[in-house]
Amino acid sequence: RAELFTYDWRARLALKHRPPIATNLTAIYVDDYSVHELNERLGKFEWTWPRSVYGRVIRELKAQGASVIGIDGFLIEPQHRQPGAGLEGLTEDQFLAREMAAAGNVVIPTMTADILVKPARVHQVLDLYKESAWRFGQDGMPGLSHANTDRLRSVTVFHRDPETGEPLWQLGVLMAAHELHLDLDHAEFHSDAIILNRTNGPPMRLPVNANGQLYIDWVITPGRYMGLEWHFSSFYGDVLRRA
Repeated sequence: RAELFTYDWRARLALKHRPPIATNLTAIYVDDYSVHELNERLGKFEWTWPRSVYGRVIRELKAQGASVIGIDGFLIEPQHRQPGAGLEGLTEDQFLAREMAAAGNVVIPTMTADILVKPARVHQVLDLYKESAWRFGQDGMPGLSHANTDRLRSVTVFHRDPETGEPLWQLGVLMAAHELHLDLDHAEFHSDAIILNRTNGPPMRLPVNANGQLYIDWVITPGRYMGLEWHFSSFYGDVLRRA
């Protein structure tokens, strides 16, 4: 609640400083422009898009040298639609899963109805995507939880899978682990921090609060925190032209 009261003041203060920005991150936005362009210009794709679209984008990103690819979308139900052209007899799900496996660096999230309810109820990812992705985790969002009104910048680092007891790491943590060679399988859990060893440097300490949440200093203004950004439709159009 205190964060909400002081948000405007802190936002104005933050604009006076230039925070450090990563130069190795790229965002491909699924925005209103992209939805319109794919629906009207690039093949009359209606929302939700064929999953082969994402498969082709993953293939291109891998070819361009992306070290890790995160899909901020949920693959918890099969896509029942007529397969598009060029799928070599595969279904939309099979095509996307094949491209994930070929890339070898894709992370995908599942989601929960309320991440603060213990144990959290997890919507399971389809088995073929579990087998094809490098890792799968969770989106860190509180779902229908009252946590939506608590903190604006706190992300749940992990929660326990109620079936296996294993931690489901937040999508961004998974991507960082791939890039920084962090050992998530042997994490050390403390009341105020999570310690992650890595093969190419000293351990990394993630400070967490009592709810297991990590504070993230988001800077979400386009062009300020990303090294590069595309509309999804523009990038997909480039993919088609190269095909």
